[in-house]
Amino acid sequence: MEYLPFEILFKIMKQFSHALPTHEEQYDFENYQELGISNRQTYLNFLPPYQFVDYYIHRAYDGQPDLPTLRNLRLTSKLLSSIATKILFSCTTFTFHIIFTFNNKGPLEKLNPPCQEKILLNSSSILKELQNVTIKFDDDLEPYDWEAEEWLAMDLDLKDKVMRASFFSNLPSFLASCAELKSLTIDFPQVWEAKESRSDGYAFRFTLQHLDSLSLSLTKSAPFLHNLTNLSLSLPSTHDFLAFSLSASDSLLAGIKSLRLAIRDATGPGGSRRYLRDADEDDDNDEDTPFSNLQEKYPNRKYQDAVFSVISRCHNLELLGLSCTHYLDANLISWNPKFAGLRGLYLHRVEISASNLISLISSSNPTISILKSIWLEDIQLTSGVWHHVFSFMQTLPDLRFLNPELLGYTRTGTSSHLRKMVEGIYDTRCLESRDPKDMKVLAELVDGLMGRAGGRRYYPDVGCSCNCEVE
Repeated sequence: MEYLPFEILFKIMKQFSHALPTHEEQYDFENYQELGISNRQTYLNFLPPYQFVDYYIHRAYDGQPDLPTLRNLRLTSKLLSSIATKILFSCTTFTFHIIFTFNNKGPLEKLNPPCQEKILLNSSSILKELQNVTIKFDDDLEPYDWEAEEWLAMDLDLKDKVMRASFFSNLPSFLASCAELKSLTIDFPQVWEAKESRSDGYAFRFTLQHLDSLSLSLTKSAPFLHNLTNLSLSLPSTHDFLAFSLSASDSLLAGIKSLRLAIRDATGPGGSRRYLRDADEDDDNDEDTPFSNLQEKYPNRKYQDAVFSVISRCHNLELLGLSCTHYLDANLISWNPKFAGLRGLYLHRVEISASNLISLISSSNPTISILKSIWLEDIQLTSGVWHHVFSFMQTLPDLRFLNPELLGYTRTGTSSHLRKMVEGIYDTRCLESRDPKDMKVLAELVDGLMGRAGGRRYYPDVGCSCNCEVE
């Protein structure tokens, strides 16, 4: 039997990587249906912010992979099997789950046995085909389960220690074996917050040498990531980005198109809005919030340059996500977009000037913009005014979605006179500003985006609770 050339067959079969309708499989729509969520728009409201931005950029337009058909094609012949296998690896993710348990002595990491077996298969030919790898650090507690005194003390036995050491020491060689790796995610999924005050409160006590092992492993892995286009690093502190920033080459970062960075240690003053119960117009009054031993040694603000160094060197970004705990100074970003600029932007808990924020959402060519989705949450302007930012967004021809949530001004800076006190730690208003023009232009912007969507009923109602109404 004669076949078409490999290249032509590959292009034909590649269509199965985005042949199905958009959202059901990728975002577990069936699981949401069990909760009574029965329509697409309500379903979108349940997406995490970064996935929401990603949906508006890619998923709503590109479609989802037809995995059953690709699997069946692997059973037809050696040629079609090799092509289908390559395509399957391009649209599926190989995930390591690393389980760690909190107790009254602090977080102790424990690897689950399947992870140990997978990471040591460096000689397997399957690694050469992997394109998407996720390393997920899972803990077994609810995020706000603060009954520390009830946690069982657990010590790592020798086997657990060997497994953890093997994982970190083998990670660089494992990634080196993944010659086709395009996407890498290292994810600590939960934010760690302190409880109460230093006198009677609790903050996590990390085993710092374990975190240092992870940083060292990332440093040794960076030279092998030369084909990477999608990088997601959710790490305990800004210091964990330092080693990667120093070891990552300019050519590696120039190839990144989708970048997501997140910091998880929120202990200490300024780390979370939940600490602001006693805040007033003049001060946050959260100075008694306890630090973790990680923040005591490596404060997030002290090492924030490492985070912004990574972003500044990714000149070809299409999707940028940055989620912080303590407010970081995003004015340190020195990013010159190439071509048409970003397609999507997600920022959480940063301080930035109006001019730098406008630069971030601009393109290199003033007449061209492909920006579709913006999520701004808990952002404070250090200078300039919000209505200038919103007015610029009105000029973006492809913009389809904006989530404005808890936007305001810093206490210091040239725009501090416009700062308005947030009413409560659970308030989710769009905007806190003494300038009425800010809300007026924001309402006009959101109204225009609703019009592009076909009306309010088709526009997601997420994030803020005030619906951007003019007061």
